[in-house]
Amino acid sequence: MLLLSALAGTVAGCSGDLFHPTPADVAGTWGEEFAPTAVPGNSFLMTLTDDAGSVTGFGGYAGEAGPFGTLTVTGASKGDSVHLRIVYVPSPTTFPQLKPDTASLDGAFTTRDRINGTLVRFGTAQAFSVVRVQQDPP
Repeated sequence: MLLLSALAGTVAGCSGDLFHPTPADVAGTWGEEFAPTAVPGNSFLMTLTDDAGSVTGFGGYAGEAGPFGTLTVTGASKGDSVHLRIVYVPSPTTFPQLKPDTASLDGAFTTRDRINGTLVRFGTAQAFSVVRVQQDPP
């Protein structure tokens, strides 16, 4: 019983856990969760860093039969909340007629490796979830 009390005290003293991550936990590579089934050809990956709550990152995206390109990410994290500005930049050599567009993602950690939120792109809000695929940026 004494051992369980000691372990509970140790865990309680830790900064962040599975259900209450710290802001630094946003660092890593995140991918969109395509649920309930993945759509072949679709992808969304972003690698984020966090410097005292200021989030920056980069990544890439692709549509099943649509454009693909790079992502530039800026934003903020605090506690379990994440607020990101995501700029989608279509591949200029493949899609020269398309211009970059900006989306916003407001979300919260539901576990250490999952963020659920709302993505607003082209004026339309939709549920959007990302899961961590790598802990720290390479």
